[in-house]
Amino acid sequence: MMDNSVENRLYRLETRAEVENIIGTYCHLLFAGEGGQIMDELWSRSEEVSIEIGASGRYSTREKVATYYQKDHIAGKFTLMLPVTPVIETAADGRSARGMWFVLGLDSDAGDLGTGDPEERALLTSKTADGKAYRAECAVWRLGADFIREGEQWRILHLHQYDLVRFPCGSDWVRFAEERYATDGIRLDAMFRSNLPFAEDRAPENLANSPTSYHWQYRVDGRTEKEPKVPKPYETYSEADRY
Repeated sequence: MMDNSVENRLYRLETRAEVENIIGTYCHLLFAGEGGQIMDELWSRSEEVSIEIGASGRYSTREKVATYYQKDHIAGKFTLMLPVTPVIETAADGRSARGMWFVLGLDSDAGDLGTGDPEERALLTSKTADGKAYRAECAVWRLGADFIREGEQWRILHLHQYDLVRFPCGSDWVRFAEERYATDGIRLDAMFRSNLPFAEDRAPENLANSPTSYHWQYRVDGRTEKEPKVPKPYETYSEADRY
C-alpha cells in the first residue's frame, strides 16, 4: 500500500519537480547541441541505461546511448522539443520514478547546409534560394522515461521517444504520413552515428541491441492507441514495465 504520510507526499512532490527539471534541462541542452553535458549530468551511471527513438530499435549500455548525443553542433541544425502534459509517478520505495509527456517539436537536420548524409536525400524536403537542400519538419511525439535515484540526484535510466507524426512544415501532414512511413528507417538509423571514432576492437557500425519494443505512427487507415501506458502509482521498479 502506498504511504500517504505528509513526508512521503512531500517527497513525491519534490521528485515530480526534479523530474520535470531534468526533462526541461534535457530539451534545452539538446537544442544547444550539448550532448556531452546531457550524458554527464542527466543520465544514470548504470550500464542498464537504454534509449529508443521511434522505430530505431533499443540501444543499451552507456556507450551506445552516448552515440545519440555525440554529434557536431553544426550550422543549420535545429532541434526544438516542447514537453507538455506531464504525468509523473514515484515508486512507493522512493528509489525510482517514471514519467510521460506529449512533445511538440521543430526539427531540421541541416542537410546541404551542414553535413547531411547523401543517403537521406529523399528526406530533404526544402531548398534555399541558392538550391541547398534541407529538411524542416514539425513533429509530435510521446516521451516516456524511467528515472533512478543515485545518491541525492535523480537520473535518466531509460528514455523512449514514441514518434506519432512528423511532416515538412507547410505540408499536409495526413498526405505525407505514407511517404514518411516508407522512408523513416534511413533517418532513424543515422541518429546513432557518432562523430567519435570507433575503438579498434569494435565493428565499424552501431546496431541496436534489441528490436523496437513498441512503435506507432499516424497513417490514414490507423487508429490512435492507448499504448504506451500512462504511469500509475507503483511499488518498485520493474524491467517488465519500463519505457
